[in-house]
Amino acid sequence: MRTGRFVATLAVVAALVACAGRQHALPGSERCPAHGGAPWREYTSRHFVVDTDVAGPAAAALVDDLERLRALVAAALVRDPPEIPGYVRVVVPASIHTYHALAPRMAAGYFGVTALGEPVVVLQPEILTRDPEVIAHELAHHFTWYFFPRQPRWFAEGIAQFVQTVAAKEGPRRASAGAIPKQRAEFLGRGPAMPAAEILEARHDDAEFELWSWVLYHWLWSHRSRELAEYEGRLRRADDPRAAWRAEFPEFASPQGLDELTRALDAHRRRGEFASYSVHAQWNGSFTVAPLEAADVHMLLLGASAGRTREVVRTEVLAALEDDPGHPVAVWRKASLDGASAVPALRAIAAARPGDWRAWMLLAESLRDDARRGGASDGERRERIEAYRRALALNPSAARAHADLAAALAGEGALREALPHARRAVELWPSDARTLAILATVAAGLAACDEAAPAAARAVDLLPPDAAPEARAELADIGRRCGGPR
Repeated sequence: MRTGRFVATLAVVAALVACAGRQHALPGSERCPAHGGAPWREYTSRHFVVDTDVAGPAAAALVDDLERLRALVAAALVRDPPEIPGYVRVVVPASIHTYHALAPRMAAGYFGVTALGEPVVVLQPEILTRDPEVIAHELAHHFTWYFFPRQPRWFAEGIAQFVQTVAAKEGPRRASAGAIPKQRAEFLGRGPAMPAAEILEARHDDAEFELWSWVLYHWLWSHRSRELAEYEGRLRRADDPRAAWRAEFPEFASPQGLDELTRALDAHRRRGEFASYSVHAQWNGSFTVAPLEAADVHMLLLGASAGRTREVVRTEVLAALEDDPGHPVAVWRKASLDGASAVPALRAIAAARPGDWRAWMLLAESLRDDARRGGASDGERRERIEAYRRALALNPSAARAHADLAAALAGEGALREALPHARRAVELWPSDARTLAILATVAAGLAACDEAAPAAARAVDLLPPDAAPEARAELADIGRRCGGPR
């Protein structure tokens, strides 16, 4: 069983008000649960783990709404969608002040992946009522990586907007895909058309690009449905997106053809006749609930803020340790702050709390970090591998643990034992470049080029612009050795 306690580290921005000392305040000045504040609970449904201090019936409605949206988005993306592995963690502070203290400015909600490999969404408490399309859009981004392992940016944005309107609860747009997205309607008729070449090459990163990505996807769905289906089939097989476009839309591969496509898109948006279709799905909103301890709330909300100074981090970590001196993540973070090894303390915590997967995971990570600094004995390497295995026995959906265990086993030459873990990591976290790179490396070591080459290509697609040149070179080398997908 997965422990109810968890800490996440997210890439988001904001300031944090420390929950320690005389104020005992959470971000936004709400009181900590250990000092008279509202209790936090963890609601676990079939597909979500919701951490919130929203109370009673409102929390139950929140979980049901999330399951409903998930079912509708999946059904809109793929007919008879398969079960997607893993779960999505959702953090919902009841206080809007707490949310605003954590969130990027003007963000109604945001999506990320935790440092321990969990997909996570942070939401305003009222967002599912006020603007549920925001959440449907982010869920669509999460799901499309399972259905379309390689996808250009225009496609990712276009299809997410195409299906997000299933979140509408009333009117002609109710539970329909293909309707005009709520946040795009007022801008649809403004300004000149974006050239199709710029859309396809993703030369922009703004609301205008997102709008025209949706127009392009909608036009293809309306006027080239057969070719779009074949194109999506190629993306599902992890084909190169540019080659897939040329194969299915050869008339739009030349400069003249792209100019013709630009004119068609402009006419499409000016006519304003956007066909849509109703989406139906069934869902199960049942859940179990467990209390979330005060130290976990400290670490959860600290992790939900990237705009934190070293002093604030230390204050929050010490506050968590005051509530729970054996909290594995707080111990791990304090060791990092102090420049010390966390291994001795985490060994003791794992022994005292053998059912907490985080203790085993962080013990393994700390053993790895110590080895990088000063080498590791045979016994420590075996201990690290066993710690990953213990973590996965408690939480089989921990993608990072699967990936890191695969890397550790590969380092010991146990490639065949590593391969199933590398595959499972990609199943759970298909949009992570590092996880894909581990699979590519392990598969290439076994001469499994049918698996290695597409994994390497997908990893290159997902590398950030500032990725180390060595990482790109290693992945390119796998592609050359394998000669591309067979």
